[in-house]
Amino acid sequence: MDQERPRRADRPALAKRILRIGVPGLMIAGLATGAAAAVWPDQQTAEPAASSSVAAPAQGMRSDRPNRDSERAALPDKSASAASASASAKKAAAEKKAAAAKKAALAKKAAAEKAAEKKAAEEAAAKKAAAEKKAAAEKAAAEKKAAAERAAKKRAAALADFAELGDRDGSKYATSEVNVRVGAGTDYDAVTTIDEGDKVAVTERREDGWTQVDLDGKGRWIRSDLLTKQAPAPDQSDSDQSGSDQSDSDGSSSDGSASGESDSDGLSGATCSSGSSVENGLTPDAIKVHRAICAKFPQVSSFGGVRPDSLPEHPSGRALDSMISDSSVGWEIANWAREHHSELGISEVIYSQQIWTVQRSSEGWRSMPDRGSASANHYDHVHVTVYGNSAG
Repeated sequence: MDQERPRRADRPALAKRILRIGVPGLMIAGLATGAAAAVWPDQQTAEPAASSSVAAPAQGMRSDRPNRDSERAALPDKSASAASASASAKKAAAEKKAAAAKKAALAKKAAAEKAAEKKAAEEAAAKKAAAEKKAAAEKAAAEKKAAAERAAKKRAAALADFAELGDRDGSKYATSEVNVRVGAGTDYDAVTTIDEGDKVAVTERREDGWTQVDLDGKGRWIRSDLLTKQAPAPDQSDSDQSGSDQSDSDGSSSDGSASGESDSDGLSGATCSSGSSVENGLTPDAIKVHRAICAKFPQVSSFGGVRPDSLPEHPSGRALDSMISDSSVGWEIANWAREHHSELGISEVIYSQQIWTVQRSSEGWRSMPDRGSASANHYDHVHVTVYGNSAG
């Protein structure tokens, strides 16, 4: 037989059953709320505490089912945290990039400033060096000018002294055609020449191998060794003229050139009308130059030939000096000598501190260093050097 179901009166009361279900549920809910408050303290629920009284469960719902909505609300939003972290990373990267760019810009600026400072220093140094060089050049020019002025004053004083006549000391005669100069030395201008046998009044003044003569009331100077107290024989003048100063009886000059005639190059080989004593000791080329210049430039009345010198040209008879006072004439002679160097056997021409040589003829006139005086710098004469006998 079927067991008899208990009667409804034996079942627990409804209130008792509600308490059995509700009390444990409330305890669980309280524990969950406390745990959530501990984890997220800033998200305290604003709802009032649950009433101590237990509400009757809604009809048709289980009273012991936990409330999940409150738990979901208490959990953190993971997507928001990820977005925040990404934004922070991007911000940090941007700040790092900006810092690196700023550092690079500062380094570039510093390098540019350093380069500018270096360039400015180099420019300042260059300007200083240029200024110092200019100052040195100006100083050298001023010193040179001052030295020239002192030399000019000294020369002027010397000329004034040389021009002052000493006491009369008789007369002497020229032993050959000689230059009469304004001072005692070959670096002083020759104002004229006197022929062999000419008588001149001399003074008591002597200076380094030179004797002062009275020429038209002015003190002039002649080399002492070219003067003698012995008067020439009555026929000596004629015999001299029939020798070196005139043509031989057959119409030829002493060096074989036809007197009064020109050679095939149009250069005169005639004996110089002002005298030929300067030709004593000269080589054939130098004699040919002397006669050609004498015929071409009659305004030249004084020449210099063999004389002592530190260079070999004059002592060896391979040099001739044409004394001039007009620079335009000097350049005419110098350029004419260059033009006819081949026909006359010329190897070198010097005038006005300029030199021309056959070996460097393509360079034209070249400057020479300052030798200290007008004569040493060849301002008062044209110097011609020859080979010797190359012109034939």
